[in-house]
Amino acid sequence: MLVIREAQMRALAEANWRSFENMACRHCWECHPVPCEAIGEDGVWSYVWTGLSKARAYGFEKAPDLLLFLSLMLTAGPDFDETAWAQEILRDPEYSPSVRAWYLRDEAMRQLNGLEEPPAEGTAQTSGAAAAEAASEPKAPENGWPEWPPEPVPPPVVLEPPQESCLPFTVPEFLRQDPHYDW
Repeated sequence: MLVIREAQMRALAEANWRSFENMACRHCWECHPVPCEAIGEDGVWSYVWTGLSKARAYGFEKAPDLLLFLSLMLTAGPDFDETAWAQEILRDPEYSPSVRAWYLRDEAMRQLNGLEEPPAEGTAQTSGAAAAEAASEPKAPENGWPEWPPEPVPPPVVLEPPQESCLPFTVPEFLRQDPHYDW
């Protein structure tokens, strides 16, 4: 019978973690070359060590969640996790760490694109100031054709990562089966 002692297990775990850190560093360079070029090799290693430490403190243990956290640090800033919107997601005990990671990614994309949070169903979408402004706009003539040119309609905003991104663009099956994640 093979016996593996506690010291041997620690040595194996340490080697495995160092291997993961190297892979995380490669992930940063491959997926985010522009910020990595800007901060240099030492800066990337600093991001990796700090980011993995922060991510584990928030309960992230799986490789995809850890790499997603690193990607968010490189795209949203090294202290993105200290913002109010990130803290709300990171400290929510209702969801598993993987679901929190996906919520974090979605909200970070919304924040980076400058979008407001979508309104809840059944709530009014116009504020008092917006309603007053709408009331002061000129009305269309009775024939239905406006005398002024209509405002152009902007294209809908697509909240998907770009094709060259290393972030996953499909939702894993385990998240689809999670009753807490609304599909």
